[in-house]
Amino acid sequence: MLRKSFLSKFCAVNLCCFSALSSHWYDSSKPSLECVHHSRISSTQDLAEEKMKKNPKGSLSSQTIVRISAGEQTGGKGYDGRVWQSPPGNIYVSFIIPWPRDRENLRIFLPQVTATSIGKILEDFGLTCEFKWINDVLIRGKKICGILCNEVPSDIALHTAVVIGIGLNVNMEESVALDLQKKPESVKDQMGLPFTSMSMVSGKKYDLDKILQDLTANLLYDWKLLIKMENSFETIFFPLVQERLAYKGQKVLYQDSGEGASLETDLTVVKIDSEGCLILKDEKGVLLEPKFNGRIFPHPK
Repeated sequence: MLRKSFLSKFCAVNLCCFSALSSHWYDSSKPSLECVHHSRISSTQDLAEEKMKKNPKGSLSSQTIVRISAGEQTGGKGYDGRVWQSPPGNIYVSFIIPWPRDRENLRIFLPQVTATSIGKILEDFGLTCEFKWINDVLIRGKKICGILCNEVPSDIALHTAVVIGIGLNVNMEESVALDLQKKPESVKDQMGLPFTSMSMVSGKKYDLDKILQDLTANLLYDWKLLIKMENSFETIFFPLVQERLAYKGQKVLYQDSGEGASLETDLTVVKIDSEGCLILKDEKGVLLEPKFNGRIFPHPK
């Protein structure tokens, strides 16, 4: 279980470092959280980024994380500008995080650390997941969650702003998932990767507010740990991601980030390294240069 593994590896950490009085959210035992919810909105990610761009100083306090959630999105954003279909019944949320400039080197780990936080929530409900490098969570080969991390310029001297968007399929029904998969933009986005939801896997319905509350607590805890504990990704999060890495030992397609990037075929997933980079090998078994960014897709049968 992810939670048991996580707690056993964390038990030796001095939790007192989280409770010290400070002007930074990550030094507080209970960070300040500003919550905004909309029943229907274009995109929580867009709203969060617009909030920062319009008023960069007033929108970012070093003591406060802003959470913007929605019951439905009409223009949800996915990786590399793709569409994230967002019907009612799921969780759509974006967090504005004041990120310390002296820890900017750790931001590259945020998608995978966030994925482990989501994985712990799923496993609390008995749902075993895999992590599809670099920003997706799968169950039984189907996509249940997507993660989007963007940096927004900030005028605060000691902090930049990171906006993390999460779309978690919770109560979506199979008929809705099948209908979404037929949409041209969905097929382009997922390269044929089907959708699933917690409800579709378990046959149960879930309390969205409770899951969002628990997910937020997990995220704040893990993000603090990433910032506060030296080498925390390598010692805690990396083993969790490695254990649940999707397509390990399987052939995949790889596409670098950016518009117009070519699709590389007949590559095999080997592992991720302790820097969170994907290690692939070609048909001859030669290891390629570590991949810092991009996407992988299941190889067509």
